[in-house]
Amino acid sequence: MMSNNPNLYQDYITNYINIYYNNLSYTSLLVSLLDKNSVSYNENNINSDIISAIKKVEMKQFESRLLLGTRKYTISDVQFLSGKEFEIFLQQMFNNLGYQVENLRHTHDQGADLIMSKFGERIVVQAKRYSGNVGNSAIQEIVAAIKHYKASRGMVVTTSYFTPSAIELAKSNNIDLIDRDKLAELIDRI
Repeated sequence: MMSNNPNLYQDYITNYINIYYNNLSYTSLLVSLLDKNSVSYNENNINSDIISAIKKVEMKQFESRLLLGTRKYTISDVQFLSGKEFEIFLQQMFNNLGYQVENLRHTHDQGADLIMSKFGERIVVQAKRYSGNVGNSAIQEIVAAIKHYKASRGMVVTTSYFTPSAIELAKSNNIDLIDRDKLAELIDRI
């Protein structure tokens, strides 16, 4: 863990991950090194700091794979993305499926996160990276976005599922719903 002469607590954490990755069995060795080199730390936070650093490494690796297009993805890969990262993932996925996609993340989105075009059709998309079920409000927002962006149709995409009420409202407004299972199928196609 001393290979690059770490000075800061975060340097030690990074070196720990490089050697032991997600094995927390050797934290006592890390604590000994921190004490020996008079590096300040909170012993109660070491495990959570290591786990947090691992998640950052995994996110960087995921982003690199996504940008390089070097591997197939699964629905499990998108679970740890933030909402904005999920939007970027969807933008890339729909681009790979032949759509021209504009991400609205830098604007007040007015109910849509993406605008897609293909074969002259304009589609607004609401991205919902949820752990719980998506309800009516997402459907109401995309219905409003269709009119606002002068789109021909709307779509809500989630890493989860939709409530029965949301499904009913989507049907009566011709909104396409892409739930976790359908999203997994789309991901398999890219």
